Amino acid sequence: MPIIEVSHLAKRYTHAKGRAQDFVTLRDTLARRRQPPSTFWALQDINFTLEPGEVLGVIGPNGAGKSTLFKIISRITRPTAGSVTLRGRVSSLLEVGTGFHPELSGRENIYLNGAILGLSRRDIAAHFDDIVEFSEIGAFLDDPVKFYSSGMYMRLGFSIAAFLTSEIMIIDEVLSVGDAAFRRKSLDKVQELVTQEGRTVLIVSHQAENVARLTQRCLWLDHGRMQQFGPTASVLAAYQHSLEAKSPKSPIDRSSKK
Repeated sequence: MPIIEVSHLAKRYTHAKGRAQDFVTLRDTLARRRQPPSTFWALQDINFTLEPGEVLGVIGPNGAGKSTLFKIISRITRPTAGSVTLRGRVSSLLEVGTGFHPELSGRENIYLNGAILGLSRRDIAAHFDDIVEFSEIGAFLDDPVKFYSSGMYMRLGFSIAAFLTSEIMIIDEVLSVGDAAFRRKSLDKVQELVTQEGRTVLIVSHQAENVARLTQRCLWLDHGRMQQFGPTASVLAAYQHSLEAKSPKSPIDRSSKK
């Protein structure tokens, strides 16, 4: 039975035209209210399923709808249409600092995130030392996270997501933050979670080599629509071909011709 089922998923955002500061009189304000709001479809008719232990790469240009898809699957935002069925707990690493309380220490945020996942204090304590060791922030563990750098946020966030028990792990492009050594260690950890623990992982990355290394299947999004879904090698090849087709051609150096 699939661990994730996405069916006819769509997300529409609505916003009023113009900015509030552009209207300074009552007449202008009333006229603005008569304008119909504009809409933007971040996702339209997205369909796919994932089996337990599968790793899915999600690719596409900026604004393609990748982060919106992950936020819906993580239950951060609701879809406009369609549905997402999950058969397991989800831990997500979508943006640097997501899920952290800035006034709490790193230690306290570990317990906070574990509680959000539904774990008992005893369960969290069983993984606590592993989280701290992997994150490499032990010297700052009792400092408020509002003083952490983006790299420290990412280290702690990834470590919590990796070691606290959840069947589904969602990782956005945040692994591009931080030093190269920790990024490599994190990618190795993702492979371990899949091969040894059977985790289901969804990952966004603009680095094709990481997608090729980690994933079996790939979902290509563009302007909120599915362009292709299938084996990673074929989807990456089609995506790369589309990028090359869109790239501007270098002008011919006519001065070299006689």
